[in-house]
Order: sequence, then structure tokens, then C-alpha cells
Amino acid sequence: DEDDMDDGQQRQDELDEQVSEYIAELAECQETGSMLGDLNLYAGVMCSPHGDGVELAVFANEECTWYTNQKSFQDVYNPYDDEGNNVNYLTYAENFIKAAFSEVTPCLQKEYADPDEEEDED
Repeated sequence: DEDDMDDGQQRQDELDEQVSEYIAELAECQETGSMLGDLNLYAGVMCSPHGDGVELAVFANEECTWYTNQKSFQDVYNPYDDEGNNVNYLTYAENFIKAAFSEVTPCLQKEYADPDEEEDED
């Protein structure tokens, strides 16, 4: 049924948007709700040991500048969304990021219109 396909696409689009927001929040440093002693723990990204990528890590300050190896990211993150949908955002985000780097976008073939550009009426 076409309506079911439209609903499925809408749900997929909503999930894509939610995962994009999740990735953006992680990139900005996200409170985990976990503690290490009397310190709140935060999740964020840092350079991988070889400097060729990023990895998710745990930090002891809200700027994500005090890295701690006392807890791993797996110890502190909640893998599911807060809306009770049982969607593991981390797994989905991993697939989302991999797809972004594996799909080829032929930029030279696309034309983008500038909505602020005035049209010639000659």
C-alpha cells in the first residue's frame, strides 16, 4: 500500500534526523548521567591513537577536555533513544557515518540555485 510506504519513508526520515542530532550532540560533548567519584562524566569525540580518525571517549568536564580512561564510552552511554522506540542510536549512527563516507556524490553534475540571486528578465 502506498500510504504504508509513505509512512515508512517518513519514519526513516525522522530517524535519520534524530540520529543526525545525536551525532551533533556527541560532537559537542554530551552529559552521560554517570559519575566517577564526585565528577560528572561526559561523552565526546577525540582523535584516535594513530591520529587517523576519531573515537568516542569519556571526559570528566563539560568541555570534554579532561579525558579519563577510568570508564569507557560503552560504560556510560545509553544506547537507546529516550522515546522508548528501542532504536540503538550508536549502531545506527555508525552505519550513518560509514554510508556518508562510502557513497560517491558527483558534485560536478549538480547545479544549485541561489534563492537570493535575481533572475534576468531580458
